[in-house]
Amino acid sequence: MQYKSLNDVANNPDVHEIVKKRLSPGEVEIWYKKEKVGIVGILDPNNLTKTHVLLGKVSGRIDPIFWAMQGENWSPNGEAKTFIENIGASHTSMSVGDVFVINNVVLEIAMCGHVVWGARDDQWKEIPNVKVRVLWKNQCDSRNCPGEIYIDPTRWAQYGVPICQCGIAYKYLRTEILD
Repeated sequence: MQYKSLNDVANNPDVHEIVKKRLSPGEVEIWYKKEKVGIVGILDPNNLTKTHVLLGKVSGRIDPIFWAMQGENWSPNGEAKTFIENIGASHTSMSVGDVFVINNVVLEIAMCGHVVWGARDDQWKEIPNVKVRVLWKNQCDSRNCPGEIYIDPTRWAQYGVPICQCGIAYKYLRTEILD
């Protein structure tokens, strides 16, 4: 079986039901970098087609979708190879530089979490009526350092990975869009 679209995952008997559920049709857009695009942070949220290709629209939260979009999960036998090549992408597994668009908010996958570019047709990093936060978990054993912290991702993108007072980097857990 070769995919012609992301929706074909639902008909693949070799794909686990959890993956099929996470990739069921919805409003979350999945964009992959085009083959020749290399650097994270060069996209234009108002013109994603310049650097990215739309794979499809799915439902759910971004972390489970990211997991489901790993090649071994949604294309266990190479079913997506021709589809990926035909749309101009070069990779099956969702990775750094790929993009989610949720409620018109553009989130680019970065090394540690997601860079929030902002809503389409608005100024960079200005997201009216949408609240986004990034949850980080502490990796040290000190009681003096908070166990989990939430950070505004526009601040996070500017200052990088948070470090506790013991000097140990926090681990990225998830990006949340709040109602």
